[in-house]
Amino acid sequence: EMKTKFKIMKHQIEQLEEEIKEKEEQLKKENFELSKGQKQCEIIKDQMEKAKKKQFQLNTLKETQKGELAKLQARISEADNERKLQKQKYEELISERDILGTQLIRRNDELALLY
Repeated sequence: EMKTKFKIMKHQIEQLEEEIKEKEEQLKKENFELSKGQKQCEIIKDQMEKAKKKQFQLNTLKETQKGELAKLQARISEADNERKLQKQKYEELISERDILGTQLIRRNDELALLY
């Protein structure tokens, strides 16, 4: 009777040892997966930090370019106003030239009549 109990106990011990081995293997796998997940998490965090830095740089560049664009638009507006003034002066000079040309022709005609 002791032998049968001993055999039963031995069999139970073997089963428990087998369960322990299986659970240890499963624990190792889960620890490996956890470690792998943590590494991926760190990689993603690094990528996110890089993306945030890049976004900050791009936003800074955008603001700088907005300022430059405003300056250029102001310069274009000034140049446009200057061009309009010069065009107006040019048209005034052309008009004055035409008037003087007409007066010159009349005087030449008058002088031709006198001589």
